[in-house]
Amino acid sequence: MATITINKTGFALGTIEGCFDTIFLSSLNSSSELSKSLISLKNQIDLFEDTKLSETVQTLISVNSQRTESLWLANKKIIEFMQDVRTIDEKVADMVRQLRKEFNLQIEYTYSNSTFLNGNEYLNDNIYAVIEAAKTAAAFASGHLKHSGAGISFDDARKEKMIHRTENNSDNKQVTYDYIESSVYSHDNESMYGSDQGSAAAIAKTSEGEITPEENRFIDIIKKNKKLKNMSDNELYEYLSGMNHEGCGYASTVNTVFEYYINIDNGSELFRRKFGFSLRKRNGDLNYDLLMVYIYSKYDNVKKSGLSHKDEDNLIKKVMAEKGIDGKSKVKVKTKEYGTLTNNEIKNYLAEGKQVIISSQNVVLYNMDGTLLQNCAGAGHSLSVTGVTSDGRIIVSTWGKKAYVDRSDEGNFQSKTVLDENGNSQVKQGIMSMDFSVVEF
Repeated sequence: MATITINKTGFALGTIEGCFDTIFLSSLNSSSELSKSLISLKNQIDLFEDTKLSETVQTLISVNSQRTESLWLANKKIIEFMQDVRTIDEKVADMVRQLRKEFNLQIEYTYSNSTFLNGNEYLNDNIYAVIEAAKTAAAFASGHLKHSGAGISFDDARKEKMIHRTENNSDNKQVTYDYIESSVYSHDNESMYGSDQGSAAAIAKTSEGEITPEENRFIDIIKKNKKLKNMSDNELYEYLSGMNHEGCGYASTVNTVFEYYINIDNGSELFRRKFGFSLRKRNGDLNYDLLMVYIYSKYDNVKKSGLSHKDEDNLIKKVMAEKGIDGKSKVKVKTKEYGTLTNNEIKNYLAEGKQVIISSQNVVLYNMDGTLLQNCAGAGHSLSVTGVTSDGRIIVSTWGKKAYVDRSDEGNFQSKTVLDENGNSQVKQGIMSMDFSVVEF
């Protein structure tokens, strides 16, 4: 019974912003129309030089102007209140990451009882955030819930940091690792190590003809960005399969965008204003798939065969320069291209908070245990760099996984045999090369 009460309260709080937005816009529009009518009336009266009547209408204009100012002031206070609510929500998300096991149990229980809005995933996400924010705020006030790192603020805990670690490799040789640790690249949860351009297609494939709430959100974004009237589940899967085939450059951009927003104050709110959906899912994970679909569907006409090195640099600039749903949210980006970088240079750039992206040809990727992950002979591939090792490896994010590139493979001839669409053997080959981009906000 208590759970139902909390959920109903969450529903009221979760919809209050939308209600006030509607009231404000309606009232503002009404006030604007009235002002136009009164000004037009006064202009007509002035032609007849009726001073008394003109003064009366001028008084009405002034009263209406004061009413409009009051509307803007009230709207500002409402926006400030909702920002406070979202700030609390961001703190909840931080605690989810820090105390994942304990919070996941509560999340599962709370959300499993939120059955009154089945089918409305977007609204449910916001209701969930308000429910958890209210519970967390009460816990904060009573001092029952504390951050696991005493004396560290939530903002500080959210910032990415460079980890320096030394361990013995499989040959029992000591190797030093220097890498980013952030919620974009969580080394503790390798199932979500950066963006995966194929994840959305996998979701669409497993739904087997039934359009899920998550797929509906993909469709809404694609329809809006591509100006489509309708999209079937088959059309969605075909489109997302194309994204999987050529989307590695877009995935690197998604990672870079997230790295920016998790490292600025009020980043969750600014992200929502820019892209129109939440920075995080209800379990605290970043909204990789939604942002991937958004960026790809908005900019996938850049080059149908994938992005070149220069295209990738231009893409991140376009995404961040785009005005958000608030008409603002523009962010300046600097990019610099390099034919090559040493591992020390990479480490220093990462330590400075800059993002490093590889645009590769014929690259060979390895799992962290040294086994082969993918031989990309005959193709280009984009990689987000997350660290380096003392034995010449570059740690990267690729297809949402943590992997590495061995620099001793650079300049070597790579080849592989694949089957074409007719089942015939085909050899793909080329010399492995890597170009680098450094992104700075």
